[in-house]
Amino acid sequence: MKLPAGSPLWLLRHELKLQFRAAGSRLWILLAIAAVLWVPLHLFAWTALKGLDLVALPESVTLIFGSIVLLAISLMLAHGIAASVEALFARGDLDLLLASPIEPRTVFLVRSLAIAFGSILLYLYLASPFAIVGLLSGDHPRLVAIYPALAALGLLITAIAMSVTLALVRWFGARRARIVAQVLGSLVGAAFFLLTQVQTLLGADASRRFSMYAQHWFAPGGLLEPSSVVWLPLRALTGDIASLAVLTVVGVGAFWLMVDLACRRFLEGTQASVTGGAARRSRTARGPSRFRSGLMRIVLVKEWTMIRRDPNLIAKTLLQTLYLLPAAFLMFRHDRSQVLIAAACIVVATPLAGNLAWITVAAEDAPELVGSAPVDLTFVRWAKVFAAMIPIWVLLAPVLVLLLVTSPLVALVFAVCIVGATLSAGVVQIWYPQRGKRSDLGQRGKSGGRLPILLENITGLGWAGITWALLTIPAVALLAIPFAFSGPVVAWLAGRNRREEDGFV
Repeated sequence: MKLPAGSPLWLLRHELKLQFRAAGSRLWILLAIAAVLWVPLHLFAWTALKGLDLVALPESVTLIFGSIVLLAISLMLAHGIAASVEALFARGDLDLLLASPIEPRTVFLVRSLAIAFGSILLYLYLASPFAIVGLLSGDHPRLVAIYPALAALGLLITAIAMSVTLALVRWFGARRARIVAQVLGSLVGAAFFLLTQVQTLLGADASRRFSMYAQHWFAPGGLLEPSSVVWLPLRALTGDIASLAVLTVVGVGAFWLMVDLACRRFLEGTQASVTGGAARRSRTARGPSRFRSGLMRIVLVKEWTMIRRDPNLIAKTLLQTLYLLPAAFLMFRHDRSQVLIAAACIVVATPLAGNLAWITVAAEDAPELVGSAPVDLTFVRWAKVFAAMIPIWVLLAPVLVLLLVTSPLVALVFAVCIVGATLSAGVVQIWYPQRGKRSDLGQRGKSGGRLPILLENITGLGWAGITWALLTIPAVALLAIPFAFSGPVVAWLAGRNRREEDGFV
């Protein structure tokens, strides 16, 4: 169907095309997986709904389904914030659209609708089998309310995400707001994992006391009673007319007000002020003094600044650090698990060190400029490696402190092996050089082959094996040493031609 150029549907079709195009070659893989899982999802929905009374849900069912809905809302909000930053500021085409003969309100309305659609797409796919099974079976026809309820949730969450985005951009600037949005997404993604580890973090006794205390929340008048506003989205999804009406009115109203606010903000000319970032402090001319501070310090500060500006790397680093929290708490409470947890920390930290080293050494934004500088390039490359390693060591410092309190011997072995593992991952990047872009961090195996990543993993496992062996069966450490040093050795032998081509020494 040919739509009139400049109409809302025409512009919305263009926005949706951009979203699907962003998936790239993965789109067909995702569609194939979705098609394969479509029938099993319906079978699961039929099993879950069998004999269930949606009018008066049991307390346990309300807790389980309601928690799933709240988790989905949190993930939708994280996606909405990231998508809002991308759509309003990062793409850079909003000025062009506003200068076109399209109504500005239409531009913001369509772009906001695209964000809402992208936020609920996955959950619409997962929830549709429940609506279909409930309608076809005749047992739960009220579940057809899933469609309008999800639409209203998408509009409401988009309104909240856009308001948060405008606030973040006003406070931090567009670039930093994108980093904050990535970090928020990582926190939400890790929150579910941390919730599953509550017993590990609090301990069995504390978990039982917390469960007994939480029972008061479900009592009449409590925060989580069945009629509480907390469960309003769940009630709307299960077909409660009053809850669905409230959610629809609030969602549509908030969405319309936010579109109007965003449109007025941009038309009043505030885009230049927010995209320019937060107010910048005046800086004195102290360039020469910085260069007198030494080459090592200059390289370290430069690389740390580039790492700080990389939102994907910050998000990934934060996510992996959060995953170490349960291990650290477990280590603090159980002496017997110290050795295994120390080894696990090394296994997790080594690939992270490889990513940071790849960012600093291989993904240099201006390699020609650095190559033409009147400095020792070998020294610069090793300084880059240390710039990548120091943040890892700082992140693992609390683990080392916990070990020092409980077992100094384990702390000493852990410190030596974590330094050896991370430096080995950095050495691989120098002795097996590979060029790439920072934006290709998630696909760096394609740009330089999978050998460096394989070597990093083997090296990490080798150093973790040394850690475990030295603290349990020292003689076995002799078997792990070849694996620990295999990464640098293979990188040196296999990367000789690469070093000559790229000018590495």
